[in-house]
Amino acid sequence: MSGIEALVTHAAAGPVGAEALRTTRAWSPDDWAAAVEGLRTRGWLASGPELAFTAEGKEWRSAVEAATDRLAAAPYIALGRDGCAELRDLVRPWSRSLVTELMPWAAARLKD
Repeated sequence: MSGIEALVTHAAAGPVGAEALRTTRAWSPDDWAAAVEGLRTRGWLASGPELAFTAEGKEWRSAVEAATDRLAAAPYIALGRDGCAELRDLVRPWSRSLVTELMPWAAARLKD
């Protein structure tokens, strides 16, 4: 799966709209449409104007998310609960600065 196809599945699965994801990643409408069509050809997205998974697409997306979660967990397991809390405390000012500078529209939604 390509990066743009992964992004299309993210749009189909989540609360962030396709247009917001496409434009903030600078994908052209033609590239986006080709990715959508490729996923429909595989049988993972239903036809129609909205991005919606087929039953096969939902199963596939769930399997990918589970594998991603499993593979990404090792560093956090190694740090433990206290280490993760410390890491969050250390990087929070940095991440807030990045969001404020690069994504001002999202800064108001930040929580402490």
